[in-house]
Amino acid sequence: LNAVNFLDNMDGLCCGVGAICSLAFMVAAGMQGQYLVALLAAVTSGACFGFYMYNCNPASIFLGDSGSHFVGYMLGVLGVMVTYSDGSLIQASFPLLIPVLILAVPLFDLASVVVIRTRHGKPVYVGDHNHISHRFVKMGFSRRSSVLLVHAISLVFCAAGLALIRAN
Repeated sequence: LNAVNFLDNMDGLCCGVGAICSLAFMVAAGMQGQYLVALLAAVTSGACFGFYMYNCNPASIFLGDSGSHFVGYMLGVLGVMVTYSDGSLIQASFPLLIPVLILAVPLFDLASVVVIRTRHGKPVYVGDHNHISHRFVKMGFSRRSSVLLVHAISLVFCAAGLALIRAN
């Protein structure tokens, strides 16, 4: 999930969103009785939270490409491993939407940056300041506030995804 790598553009952003999303996958797996998957998600979330203490602004250590790719890989694996439906007809339309909602922030950031870069005729692999966090800074938020706002948005979408597990 290279979308998570795109989020590694401000101190604490990638590992914070990774911790929130993996925590949501842990709750989803626990709600479905998949306790080994929930344990894997808890370990991923714990590692991200522990790393966040040293990666928040001002950062003393950084994820880099290998760290952000690993967090993205773990989120991708967790998104596939959790079973979102109990097989009943009531939940037939929601299982595909749940992991998309949980990963909405990285996916939205990736999609918006790719569209913006394509419209401007720039290669998608060349970095710029069109990420959601940078747009919040351009709106007047501080870098720390921008990161916390993205975390809050991620929490809202994760909560919405978790609510769909029991929706009828």
